[in-house]
Amino acid sequence: MTKKKVNEKQADPQNQPEWVEIESASIYVDIIRLSSNERHFIFNFAQSTPGSSKMRIVSKITLHPKTAGELLAILTKQVSFYEKQFNCKIIPGTGRTQEKVGDTDGNGNPGKK
Repeated sequence: MTKKKVNEKQADPQNQPEWVEIESASIYVDIIRLSSNERHFIFNFAQSTPGSSKMRIVSKITLHPKTAGELLAILTKQVSFYEKQFNCKIIPGTGRTQEKVGDTDGNGNPGKK
């Protein structure tokens, strides 16, 4: 088990949330399904089953629209950082990355993937 930080609803005197550590297990997922209504965004995190078209939902998280917007901003920033760090472009919906065209290691060879 690993320790994760969770945002508690209790705020400190400056009205900033306090982070506390809890024990939790890390779960690998390779499928995400998203649905929404006017009040929530619902994320279903799942694992594929090798040799089958079945998937096993391992976690369901419901977010307020404001929190979903914050998640979008954080993910956009982190994906951009990842692409710059590893000199690649993530291709949405494919599960793949693509090396940036024209990038080399200085010797004319393709850069790192």
